[in-house]
Amino acid sequence: MIFFISQRSDNDLRTRSRRDIEDNHTRYDVVLIFDSSNSIRRRDFYRGVKALEVIIDKAQPDTHYAAITFSQKATISFDFTDYETAKQYLHSRVRFIGHNTNTQEALQKCRTELFQKGNSKLRPGARKRVLLLSDGSSNMNVHLTLYRALQLKMIGVEVFVIGVGNYMTGIQELVGIASSTNKHLFRVVNTMSLLQIARLIPPWRYIDQVQPPWVKEKFLQAELYGDEINN
Repeated sequence: MIFFISQRSDNDLRTRSRRDIEDNHTRYDVVLIFDSSNSIRRRDFYRGVKALEVIIDKAQPDTHYAAITFSQKATISFDFTDYETAKQYLHSRVRFIGHNTNTQEALQKCRTELFQKGNSKLRPGARKRVLLLSDGSSNMNVHLTLYRALQLKMIGVEVFVIGVGNYMTGIQELVGIASSTNKHLFRVVNTMSLLQIARLIPPWRYIDQVQPPWVKEKFLQAELYGDEINN
């Protein structure tokens, strides 16, 4: 989850030099997608919304956010806006629905109406990210779900997924939606746990603070090659 609010993207680590990573300040435009189907209790849904609000507060302040809520149909709750306005809109515009789970429509609208539509408020040059919060697999047009996720990735979108639940029948679908399993896929027992974890995440300015060279070297090795940072 720290990787989500950090300034470093997956592409940064693979294609840029260490100096580029340290000196570059990247802007992100993020779409938050909320599963509002009937498999989630109303109380748990709003805890999840609160958790993402806390994460927004920890991320870099020039990040912009949009939101989609989906159940039987997907609805754009708000277009890209600054983080303060986004937090207000999470309270006033994101609502629990409680029907079927049409994940593919949410992913499709994310691509066609937020990332590719001409009058969208997507900022030129901003890195594109999606954060999906869901408790399992879709049950409408299931054959399109992974394809819609692939379409997002093909236009350069990083897809993060938070899976909620102790036993998730749809974990394989969530694995396929995420851009990777080591940095883009997270699992929590319930939304209360997610909220507690979100509160423990340090603000982005501390994640990317200047460290002694030997610490930076080990951190970059771990990010680039998956090596463990030894004490």
